[in-house]
Amino acid sequence: MKVAVVYNEEYPELENEYSTNLPQKLDFEPYFEIEESDPIAEYEELAADLRRVGFNAYILNIRDNIDIFFKDYEKNKPDVVFNFVEIYKDNAGLEMGFAAILELMQIPYTGAPPLALATCQNKMLTKKILKTVGIRTAEYQLITEQKKIYRHKLNYPIITKPALEDASVGIDVGAVVTNHKKLKARIDYILEEFQQPVLLEEYIEGRELNVAVLGDKKPKVLPISEIDFSEMPDHLYNIVSYQAKWEPHHEAYHKTIPICPAPLPERITKEAGEIALTCFKTMGVRDYSRIDMRLAEDNKLYVLEVNPNPDLTADAGFMRSANYAGLSYRQTLKRIVLLAAKPRRRGFGDGLLSFCVSRLLVQNRRMYIGIPHDSGNDLSVVDTFVDQIFRATTERDFILQLFLVLQPAIYSTFHCSARFVKFVNEGNRYSIISLLCRATLFHHRFPTSLM
Repeated sequence: MKVAVVYNEEYPELENEYSTNLPQKLDFEPYFEIEESDPIAEYEELAADLRRVGFNAYILNIRDNIDIFFKDYEKNKPDVVFNFVEIYKDNAGLEMGFAAILELMQIPYTGAPPLALATCQNKMLTKKILKTVGIRTAEYQLITEQKKIYRHKLNYPIITKPALEDASVGIDVGAVVTNHKKLKARIDYILEEFQQPVLLEEYIEGRELNVAVLGDKKPKVLPISEIDFSEMPDHLYNIVSYQAKWEPHHEAYHKTIPICPAPLPERITKEAGEIALTCFKTMGVRDYSRIDMRLAEDNKLYVLEVNPNPDLTADAGFMRSANYAGLSYRQTLKRIVLLAAKPRRRGFGDGLLSFCVSRLLVQNRRMYIGIPHDSGNDLSVVDTFVDQIFRATTERDFILQLFLVLQPAIYSTFHCSARFVKFVNEGNRYSIISLLCRATLFHHRFPTSLM
């Protein structure tokens, strides 16, 4: 089986898309020391491990140019793409676009489908989805624009996050604030620096757990890992900040110590596993994922984040849990590739598209919005639903955004080419949303438990 390990690292000094190491001498000062972090070499080592377990694996760096992938696919025809594309042209929001292209081309690939990638990256939407299925998350508020005074009903301390980033981007050691003055400064900074909404959450003091899940149709929870904050100095809050994850020369990097398995009571271990599986299935992720939680001082579990396609380096949290479960690094990689190679319904993820449309894209607590489970192909019901969506104001922009992100997959799955092109070219938002709802109604059943 031929496996293409595809990633996106744009360094002008690279000779070509198949280079296996960064150049020893760069014309710029790297953010990380090369001897400590050479992502190109890490991908080559991963491909070498895949070759050792029987796969014909090679690495491909698309270098911010999707044509590189198309040309390579015509040349090499990989059976599976190991998808490590997390950013495109410095835009993390385009991560799901590459997965959507693979869907359109019907190429098996590892990890989460486009909708799951898009949804998990939207922290506020993720919280809404999880709350609907009974998962506890921190109290929050979203700030979308700069103001002289930011009013909220949250309790301090408050942690501030860019609402549409991942990998702790924008969550540095100063992310937790304790008063209005610091909060305003932090909100203004994120709005200006990241050009996106700011998510405010009540900071939860407690233990941080990483719950890894491996599988697809029958996912299994791996041994739980914990981040030990006992050595964290008093001037730093107990969070896994950007510095703690990615900056080896920062104090926080060396004060967040992983422990696996986490020393937890059996009841907490069981509950955390059940929560992780619910998150895995509800968010539509697959193959491998990591759900981060806080165990508060009152022994209540709060989900912090659902991570599709988490870091797979040998010393990262997911592999740490896999290793304790008795799986070697190579065995885990092999299992992920074989999961991707299995015949399975390509597309959005079980039930998530209809789940989002029916319950979450319209946020109006005074009015229940949903399509009856037995509505069949009744277009009048869909039209009524679309009218209700348009009367709501808080989420309609997201509906369009979600559709545009996933338009290749929707185009391929629902064979609506003529209407699709017409609607998009005209920029008729009502028609686009109507098409999405009709496609959803005709090709997905609404989960009875959510109606």
